[in-house]
Amino acid sequence: MKSITLNGDDVKSIDMAAAELEKTLQRGDVILSGPIPKNFSTRFLNLIVHVSIKVLKRITHSCIYVGDGKVLDIDYKLLKQGTAVELISVHEFVRRKIENFGGVTIYVVAPKHYTDKQRERVVNESINHFFKRRARLTHSYFGSLHLGIRYIFFKNKKYRENLHFRNSWTCGEMVAYILKKGGVSIGNRASYTFVPPMFLFSKNFRAKSKVSMN
Repeated sequence: MKSITLNGDDVKSIDMAAAELEKTLQRGDVILSGPIPKNFSTRFLNLIVHVSIKVLKRITHSCIYVGDGKVLDIDYKLLKQGTAVELISVHEFVRRKIENFGGVTIYVVAPKHYTDKQRERVVNESINHFFKRRARLTHSYFGSLHLGIRYIFFKNKKYRENLHFRNSWTCGEMVAYILKKGGVSIGNRASYTFVPPMFLFSKNFRAKSKVSMN
C-alpha cells in the first residue's frame, strides 16, 4: 500500500491530496475516510466525532469512486441544503473533510477479486439506482445509531441478507449493497450490517493507498 502524509490544510495541500488519490483510483474502488480533529469544534465540542473515531477504529465514512474524478457520496445533512446522495469531485470530497474536521485520513481499497465487468456493474448501480434516484433517498441518522449499537454489541451475530432497494441508507450499507448487486464477492455478512472499517480490515479487501492530512 502506498502511503503519504501531508502537513497542511491549505488549498495547495488539498490539491496534492486529490492528485495523489486520483493516481490510484479506479472505477468502482471504495474510498474510506476518518477525521483527524484539528479545529476547535471537533476537538472540544463534537463528542459524536470522538466516539465514532474510537468505536469505528478511526474509519468513519465510506463511498464509491465512479470514474472521471467523481465520487458517489452520501452524508447526513442537518443544516446544509441539497440531497443526501451526491456526485462530487475527489477534490471537493477532500476539501469538505478538511473543512469539517481540520485533518483527515483517506484510504483507497478494493475487493481482492474484482473484474472489469464487476467494476462496470458497480458504477452502473451507483449512477442508475442511487444518483439518479437521489431526490427520494436519505441518509439515516437513526439508522447509523442502530448500526453502531449492533456493531458494538452484536457484530458477530449472523444476519440474513436483504438486497431489496430502500430509500434510507447509511454510507457503509450503501457501499456494501452496491458491491453485492454488482456481483462482487465481499463475504457472507449482510450488506446492511457493514460499517466503514469493515472494508479496510476484511480479508475480502485490499488497501491500495493511504493519504493523511495532519
